[in-house]
Amino acid sequence: MNPKVYLCAGASIADELNEHARTLRQHGAAVVSRWHGMSHPRLELDDPRLEERALTDLKDLREADLIVVFSMKGRGSNRGGRHVELGFALAHGIRAVLIGDPEHAFHTVVTYRFETVEQMIDGLTPLYFER
Repeated sequence: MNPKVYLCAGASIADELNEHARTLRQHGAAVVSRWHGMSHPRLELDDPRLEERALTDLKDLREADLIVVFSMKGRGSNRGGRHVELGFALAHGIRAVLIGDPEHAFHTVVTYRFETVEQMIDGLTPLYFER
């Protein structure tokens, strides 16, 4: 129990992820992803802090036991960092959860799939979460 969780999604839903992070912490998870809580979760490609952010995200992801990937299908996300994060997790044996509908083939090889965070918590208790 008490999994270390990395939250993965497009930066456009960072505020939503912060709410999910609070919910997961209430159920005993340690949320190790930091990007969604930063004052500027999305950096432009010419921002000099971009490389440092990517390296920080990978460091956080290395600490995770579980990556929770939020589908951006129909939400208009046009960048791909989240796809790299899922690929990194899969390549390093980090269990993956997809919340929502698959966007591509790699979303079909996740360990678990749920429609909502609440369903994930219910479905993965007592494997990972506390009631």
